[in-house]
Amino acid sequence: MLYTCNGHSAVLKTYVTYYVIIPSFYQGDTKGAALDVIYPEKRKELPVLYLLHGGVADASCWIRFTEIEALAEEYGIAVVMPNVGNSYYTDMVHGPAYYTFVAEELPRMIRCVFPISGKREDNYAAGLSMGGYGALKLAMGNPDRYKGAVSLSGVVDIMDLLNCGLYEELLDLDSIYGKEREKVKGSGDDIYFLTQKTADERKEIPRVYLAVGKDDYFAKTNQAYAQMIGQLGIDYHFDLDEGGHDWNFWNPHLKSGLEWMLNG
Repeated sequence: MLYTCNGHSAVLKTYVTYYVIIPSFYQGDTKGAALDVIYPEKRKELPVLYLLHGGVADASCWIRFTEIEALAEEYGIAVVMPNVGNSYYTDMVHGPAYYTFVAEELPRMIRCVFPISGKREDNYAAGLSMGGYGALKLAMGNPDRYKGAVSLSGVVDIMDLLNCGLYEELLDLDSIYGKEREKVKGSGDDIYFLTQKTADERKEIPRVYLAVGKDDYFAKTNQAYAQMIGQLGIDYHFDLDEGGHDWNFWNPHLKSGLEWMLNG
């Protein structure tokens, strides 16, 4: 079932819209089945995937352009898709605290309403482009709460994004990270820093699935990040395949990423 949810965020101080997919609790033929069987009062807590959209987009893209509802049914996993604008899942220097909303408030909101597990082994993050950055940020920033992350064409090197000059017209990077961009390196907004810190401090490190197209601008940075996590001994899978920064690439790799992460 797909739910469109709207509620007030104490962190963002405004109303927010997000989507939730809950797979069927009863997998058999509903013909002749009692309603108490189809909709049990005592329901098991479901594993959950926080699925994060890319920049210049919104959460509805997952519903419009992918088979995520069918994948949720196939794997028996709930899916939560928040809207965060072009915030880069960051507590903005000049703007709302979107990271705190997604990392701290949203899971609490969800578990108050839906039968969602809070256990580490049941929590995952995934996203594309900006959302891939967000998924890795969630997992590596909270390794005690996430078992794994899927990053599709992810912005794994935030310093490259801030210094390349290619996205200044699309994104208000100064509002997100401030004008003193060098301060981002080595902070909680730096995936490399978070990954190294997690590897240094923990025995349990989130598993990572990376995929990027050979024609994608982010191919080189993803290759470098894959090399880094491999050297750190992190359990990971990296697909460098034909394709670009588009749904033709993301759709099959979303399925591949979920299959690898959930069956590992």
